[in-house]
Amino acid sequence: MTDQLIHCKISCLVKQRQIQVSFVFGWFTITSRMPLWTSLANNGQASTLPWLCLGDFNTVRRPVEKSDGNVVTPYMVNDIQECCRLTGLDDLTSTGFYYTWSNHTVWSKLDRAMVNPIWLQTCGNSSATFLPFGKHSDHSPILVKMGVDGEPVSRPFRFFNMWTMYGDFKTIVQDVWTADRQGSRQWAVVKNLKALKSPLKILNRKEFGHISERAKRASLDLEESQ
Repeated sequence: MTDQLIHCKISCLVKQRQIQVSFVFGWFTITSRMPLWTSLANNGQASTLPWLCLGDFNTVRRPVEKSDGNVVTPYMVNDIQECCRLTGLDDLTSTGFYYTWSNHTVWSKLDRAMVNPIWLQTCGNSSATFLPFGKHSDHSPILVKMGVDGEPVSRPFRFFNMWTMYGDFKTIVQDVWTADRQGSRQWAVVKNLKALKSPLKILNRKEFGHISERAKRASLDLEESQ
């Protein structure tokens, strides 16, 4: 425990499983938060348990997470981004309020719930909900729902522009789009878009999967050279 962080280990007697939860209250300046990032990095690199890290970090992670007020510079977000890189922490899928704090002039996402890769592997489709501000706080309360053991993690479909440069891309789309769909035109468009996901995922894995591997290898080479 520190003045900005409380680490807890929670045991489930029914399922005979342990998880780690860290509650965060970050100080108000970049320099005063440095011990927080050091403590989180040390814990993350040593932990072998599913880990949930949540609370008020008193900083945004990306410039887009602030509306109005002073411009967010790379210097302001470098520490939290580096901490996430070292620990593997990433935001849970969330619903509710996007900006979790406001003084009625500036809106920012200062509060978040993040988990490590082990959590995603063992706790399935966990999610966070950011609730409305209460009477006694100008921050959104966070409600975390743990997923069921063995429940697969759903990942959003992403379209990559590089697919359009592949020779058979138009043929793949045409084969799906010319299939007979019953119902209105709008309904047919929805069905066609859903039907495209599988062949495009296969295309990405077969023809472009090596790009991800090359990027990983380049990242490792860069770290070793520093």
